[in-house]
Formats: sequence, C-alpha cells, structure tokens
Amino acid sequence: MRKYLILTHRYLGIALSVIFVSWFASGIAMLYGRGMPRLTPDMRLERIAPIDVSAVQLSAAEALERAELDSADRVTLLTVMGRPAYRFSGGGESTTVFADDGEMLFDIDAAQAQTIAAEFVRLPENRLHYVGRLIEPDQWSLTIRQGPMHKFTVDDEAGTQLYVSERNAELTVLTTRGSRALAWVGVIPHFMYFAPLRLNQPLWRAIVLWTSGLGIALALLGIVLGIAQLRITRPFSFKRLASYVPYSGWMRWHYVTGLVFGVFTLTFVFSGWISMEPFGWATKAGRFGGGLREAFTSNAGDLVSSPALTAESWQTIAAGKPIKEVEYVRIQDEPFFLVRRNPDAGA
Repeated sequence: MRKYLILTHRYLGIALSVIFVSWFASGIAMLYGRGMPRLTPDMRLERIAPIDVSAVQLSAAEALERAELDSADRVTLLTVMGRPAYRFSGGGESTTVFADDGEMLFDIDAAQAQTIAAEFVRLPENRLHYVGRLIEPDQWSLTIRQGPMHKFTVDDEAGTQLYVSERNAELTVLTTRGSRALAWVGVIPHFMYFAPLRLNQPLWRAIVLWTSGLGIALALLGIVLGIAQLRITRPFSFKRLASYVPYSGWMRWHYVTGLVFGVFTLTFVFSGWISMEPFGWATKAGRFGGGLREAFTSNAGDLVSSPALTAESWQTIAAGKPIKEVEYVRIQDEPFFLVRRNPDAGA
C-alpha cells in the first residue's frame, strides 16, 4: 500500500506541479491587482454627467408606466446621452426611459457609442478607434452581462480599451495595458479565466473542481506519507528528530519542506475547492444572507411609489452639489432616495 501511495503522490505531483506553481505565483500577483480590469464605481461617478434636475418632467411611476413594466428590482435616475433618464432593472434586464419626455432608449449604434466613450475619457472622437460590435463577451468583458457592446481602442499612452453597452448607452468596461498585463499574471491563471473556457460555464466549473480536488488528494497524500515515513526510535527525543528523517540530499529537503508546508498547501487548495460550492451544498441550503434584503425592503414594485420630487426637494437633496445618480429604495417600507455625487463630494 505504501508503494502505491508513493507512486500516486509522485506522478500526481508531476502532473499538477505546473498548476500549483501557477496558483501560488498568480496568488502573489493578485496582491498587487484588483482582479479583472474593470471600470471602478468611483471613476464612473466622477466621469458621468450630473443630472439636469430642471429637465425632469416625469415621476418614476409615470416612467414605469411608459415602459409598460409591472415592477422593477432597481430604479435609478441618472444622465443618459445628456438627458435625465430612469433606468429600471430586474431579472438581468434593464429598460431606460428619458425623464424629460418619456421617450424610451433604444439600442445605440457605433457612432453614438463612440461619442459616449469620447466624452467619458474626455478626448476627441478621432482619438478613438472602433474595434467592433461584440455579441459575446471577450476576455475583458466576461463578467459583464449587458447584451451587445461596442469596443474601442484609445490612442493614448496607457493603451486604453473601452466597452460601451449598446442597450444602456453607457461605458461598462475600461482596461489599460497595465491592468490587462497584471490580469494575465494574476486573476486569469489563478481562476482559469480564459475566455474560451470561461464562456463554457459547465466545462470551466468541472475543470476547476477536478484540478483542485486532485490537488487536495496530492497534498493529503504527501502529509500522510510524510508521517508514515518517519523512522521514530524509542525513546522519542526532540534532540534526535533529524535522525528520524529517512532521506538525505534533495529528497531530505523535499521531505521536510513538503511535510511543513503541505498543511498550508492543503488548506489553500481546499479553500479554493470549497469556494466553488461542490455538489451545490450552499445553494441547496439557501444562499448566505438569503432573505436579508427582503427583511429590510418592501416589494420591488413599490419602489416607484415614492413621492415625486419637487424643485424645492431637489434643491434640498443637492445641497449645492451636482447630483450624479439617485436610486429609489425602500427601507422597512419607507421610501428613501440614495443620492450619489462625485467620490470627493460624499454620498
């Protein structure tokens, strides 16, 4: 049995050694990055235009009626293409209704997307070059689920790439040469976020679970063998501990470091495996925090029942500062407005 355990540990270690090195090296790289390149909330708030509150002519309830929607999980007032608009989101879909005349926003074309992108980065439109219309996410838009997007490259020193949502008419992804390079040595190899693989969700999940599962077996085998191979003589003495190790040379270093760091390796790979929810154990039991939001809010359809804002109300909310977004929320069945301004201006 010991012979077969040693052979299994040896050849499994050879097969998984490259993956283990990649996991550890990319984990270190991730300490200096922020995961996949993205448009940060602070940058988005800083760059989007303030709401022209004087142009708001419709209430949220009226806009919802124009959109012919029964309810929405999220209602936000913001500026879209230079005009105030209500955005209703729910079930992975979103609908935008302009707050000045009730007109609905339809999919934008490449020219409109280029204007939006140029205004966001504050550069002339001729500095942006159209790459194409993306039907499926590419390497840098894997986590964005906003339908087709228009992609642009920017003629700047940072090698910026921009993605504009065709449906929402707003910038959704911003990457630079540096953020993309850091992702290639960090989050992408660590989580196997390679676009062709990641877009096939069942295959990606199976590969991550099986490789980390085999990694658990490898680390556990090493620990078991490390204990079983000790040649302890009686009476036991810590002074003779080095003599209990059965190997010499490089094998001795492999044995000692493997036994010590094997525990850390086991917990490292086990935590990665369990984060993938094998067998759907967490989903079956109900997601953590499930029902917590519902305990503090009312029905999603009640969001738009908040009273319409008057000119005096806008002035009170603005407090002399430009408003970038207003989100309609209900807390314990009471209406509230969550107002967002520039990051340096406070919420």
